[in-house]
Amino acid sequence: MKIHVVKPDQEAIENFKKVVCLDNNIDVSEVSDNECELIMANDVIDSFDIPNIEGLLGLLISKLRINGTMVIGGTDLRLLCKSVINDQLSEPDASQIISGLKSATSLESLRVAIQGMGLNFVSSQISGVHYELTVKRG
Repeated sequence: MKIHVVKPDQEAIENFKKVVCLDNNIDVSEVSDNECELIMANDVIDSFDIPNIEGLLGLLISKLRINGTMVIGGTDLRLLCKSVINDQLSEPDASQIISGLKSATSLESLRVAIQGMGLNFVSSQISGVHYELTVKRG
């Protein structure tokens, strides 16, 4: 099974089960543990308060099968700040980004947390102030 965790206003990738992320919660009750070969959660971390991110990661990992892949991402706070300081992003644009976030982390802090939960780091990608990590369950 492949699932795509999205915000309420987003569409899921074709042939993926849509799982909506809302108010620090996702409902994956219809997905059995160890069932997913691929989880796309590439824009989800920002929708969770910092204290709830570890629970989100644990829940997603429980659904991932051995050798399954997960792509997870969010807004990198350090890159956002750097973009404002270097005039690559205007203050109004940065404020608009911030107003839509419950939290902002960094690629490195999420990578460390995920590896601490037993997943293997595969790759990372940064686009503007957004990061994505690709990890594999060994």
